[in-house]
Amino acid sequence: MTKVTLEIEGMACSMCESHINEAVRKAFDVKKVSASHSKNQTVILTDLIYENGVLLSQSERFSQSRRSMNRRCGR
Repeated sequence: MTKVTLEIEGMACSMCESHINEAVRKAFDVKKVSASHSKNQTVILTDLIYENGVLLSQSERFSQSRRSMNRRCGR
C-alpha cells in the first residue's frame, strides 16, 4: 500500500473536503482518500505506485474543480 500526502490550499469547510475526496476518487484508483481543510492536505492510500510527476500532474485535473469550489465557499 502506498500513502501519498498532497498539500491542497483553499479548502474552507467539510463540503470542500467532500469535493476534493470525490475528485480524487474519480481521477485515481484509490483504496482510501481523506481531505482535511484544517490541515490543508489530502491523504491518499492506494495499491498503485505513482511517480511523483505523474500524480502531481494528474492532480491538476481537479484544480479547476477546486477553484469552482472556492467560489461556492466565498473565497
